[in-house]
Parts: sequence; C-alpha cells; structure tokens
Amino acid sequence: MRFLILVLINCLTWAGADDHIVVNARQGEILGLKLGQPEAVTAVPLQAVTGRITLPPDAERWVNAPYAGLIEAIKVSSGATVKQGQVLATLVSPQAAHLQQDYLTALGKHRLAAASYRRDQGLFAQGVIAKRRWQETQADYSASQAALKTAEQALLLAGIGAEQVKRLASQGVIEPRLLLTAPIDGVVLTREAHAGQRVERFAPLFHIASLTTLWLEVNVPQELLFTLNPGDRVREARLHLDVPISQIGQSVDAKTQTGWARAVIEAPGNRIKPGQSINGRLWRLVSRGYKVSPGSITSYRGGHYIFVKRDDGFDVIKVAVLGQDDQAHYIQSDALTADSVLVISGATALKAVWLGLGEEE
Repeated sequence: MRFLILVLINCLTWAGADDHIVVNARQGEILGLKLGQPEAVTAVPLQAVTGRITLPPDAERWVNAPYAGLIEAIKVSSGATVKQGQVLATLVSPQAAHLQQDYLTALGKHRLAAASYRRDQGLFAQGVIAKRRWQETQADYSASQAALKTAEQALLLAGIGAEQVKRLASQGVIEPRLLLTAPIDGVVLTREAHAGQRVERFAPLFHIASLTTLWLEVNVPQELLFTLNPGDRVREARLHLDVPISQIGQSVDAKTQTGWARAVIEAPGNRIKPGQSINGRLWRLVSRGYKVSPGSITSYRGGHYIFVKRDDGFDVIKVAVLGQDDQAHYIQSDALTADSVLVISGATALKAVWLGLGEEE
C-alpha cells in the first residue's frame, strides 16, 4: 500500500495546505477512499455531567398537625394522587374543641354587641342617649367584630373548613375532629402518620408535590460553568431527556470546584421522579455545525482538515472541531453544506498524498 501511495505521489497533481488535490476514481480506489455527507446539527456535545431531579420550591407542600392530638383515620396512602381540598386524615384534638368554644364565646359577645349597637343607634338618633355612650357602643361592636374574626381565622388555620364553621355558628355543636386536607393538587410523596398515632403540634404528616413540572440540576466544572449560555441543552439518553438550560449558577463550590446549571422539565411523565440521579451530557448550541465520522478529519500543524469532493479531486478544507463523542466529531466551516461530499475513510492516505509521504504533522 505504501508503494502504491508513493507512486501516486509522483503521479498526482497536488498543491500545499488549504488547496486542491487532483484524484481520479481509480486512484481513489487505490487509496481506499470512502465518501459520505456531513449531517447538519444545531448543538455539539461538551462534557459528561451528573445531576439530580428536584422539585421547584413552589411545587411541594407539607401538611402538619395544626394541634396536638390523635390521628383517628388516614384517608390516603403514599403515591396517591389528590385534589386540593381532599381529606387526607382526621385528627381528634382537645385544642380543636377549645378553639370552637372560643369561637362560640366570641360569636355570643358579638351578637350581644350587635343588639346593643342597633338599640343605641336608634336611641342616639332620637336624642335619648349621650354621644359618649353611642361612641362606647360603637367601640364595643367593633371590638366584638375583630374578636369574632380572629376566632374564625384560628378555626380555619387549624383545618376546620368554612362549611364546618357555618354549622358551628348555626347549630352550636362542638366537633373535636379536624379534617386535614390537601393544600394543592398533586401526589402524596410520603406519609409520616398512621391511624391511632398521637402527634404533637406541627408534626409533619404528609408531603405532597405537584409533578407537572420538575427541575434537572446538573454539576458543572468551573472551567465550563461560565461559558454556558441559557438555551444550551442537557441530554440523557436513558431517560430520553433533551431539555434547555434555563438558569446558570453564579458561584462555585469551594470543595468540589463545580457550579450548577438548571433545566426545566415540563410534563415529565412517569419515568422521571424527584430525587432521581442522572448521568447526562451538556450540549452547546451552534450555527452551521456538522456531524462527521472520526475518519473524516486529519490534523496538520495544530489544525484540523477534511477533504471535500470536487469534479476532478478534493479540496482541502480547514475546519474547527467543536466537540466529539464515541461515534462522531462535530465541526464548523463556512465552506461546508449538508450536501457536501467528503472523505469519511482513507483520509490518512489522502493526507500523505497531499503533504508528501513522511512529512511531519
């Protein structure tokens, strides 16, 4: 083979770097040249990265026990899909009874103050009572309104629903059970309580999250961190993930010397879960990028070159190598199009013809 190439060097017309080599079909066969076309791409691979699927901060809620008590019943299990307002558990609590009693007391005082307000309003209009007494009646009425509103808010914060408050006001029947409800539509990630369990105030009982949107946060080496741009992508073949970076961290961890980049995953589906680890790769957006086989590229004096087919031979084109993976190289050149035909195998032999056998790179 080397002898044939030596013969060809003597027979072929060639000029220096960045020029043209005249090669006919027979000579191409002797050199073992195979031709193919580049694939236009909009992104090129960078470094492999690790990361984790996380929840956006506004997508998760904890349901805590508003007061100490006994878990009477659990209505949902871990993994259940729930709607906002759906009952998760019932809690029997002495404090709930006390809150309702406080509400009924405030309600009684307010009704009495309201009656005094209506009576004294008429008496003051008739000139029967002094202005000072009317002002005192107004102040008592306002204070009773505020106390009733405070007692009502305490019930609502404790998990007693508005309908239950209305029944309490109309019927006066105290119910020591609190209905713990879902604050959002979502999935029960964890259940920390069981029926018959006594819990303290603020004890965490249910962890609920909306899974319609998740975050992918990847660890980025510091040398790459500040060259990324929003819109560059993270791809993970196993999970079929291909998502754009939306936010890039502006600090570096002192121990690991890495930062982070975040991508938003809309409608992730069942295969992607919060807490899941991923092994992916960063991809940079490019214009006029092409994917070629590794055998298409040859090096010379620190530069990278390809051989593009012309009618009577090949043009030697200098290219920029933007990235590579196990299967391909990713290059950029204004002289290339997706319709170009180039050498994909045998470039080393053609390079020998181009430079003259034995010349150093």
